Amino acid sequence: YPEAARLLSVEQVINARCLIDKRGKVIAISDDTGPTASVILFPVAFLTLWETTFQPAVQKGNPIYCWVTVPIKFKLR
Repeated sequence: YPEAARLLSVEQVINARCLIDKRGKVIAISDDTGPTASVILFPVAFLTLWETTFQPAVQKGNPIYCWVTVPIKFKLR
């Protein structure tokens, strides 16, 4: 959790739109949260998703490129 977000008590769900390639790697990310997206939290979500490997989408038995929206919930404890 980013320290600045903790100090400001920022909690939010970031909806990141990711393009997944045929190997399951993230090759593009955009913010689908809207105008209220946290500029503090999105970079953390971006870095986390960039390091993630997904199961690639399959069409007719072949892996394909696919856009997915991944909600990431930031909540203070």
